[in-house]
Amino acid sequence: MKGLEMIEEIEAHRLEEIYDTALIGYSSHDNKFAYNSELMVDIIMNTLNIGFFEAIEHFDFNFLQAKGEGYPIYIESLSNVSK
Repeated sequence: MKGLEMIEEIEAHRLEEIYDTALIGYSSHDNKFAYNSELMVDIIMNTLNIGFFEAIEHFDFNFLQAKGEGYPIYIESLSNVSK
């Protein structure tokens, strides 16, 4: 697939393979991979065998606070966004 070949050539930070099910896209404008934040929390809960609130704290500390050029962005689904 041509699109996938292009993604492999960029210098964006991609998370470990375990988080691939949460990978939802790539922003060429920002040169960042995009992950679904709810799926990330689910993966953390299942992988670390911890509860929801612990997983939220882990996600916040280890992923959301990691910032820099090429670091991933995390997106919430519209069903979870307040109107």
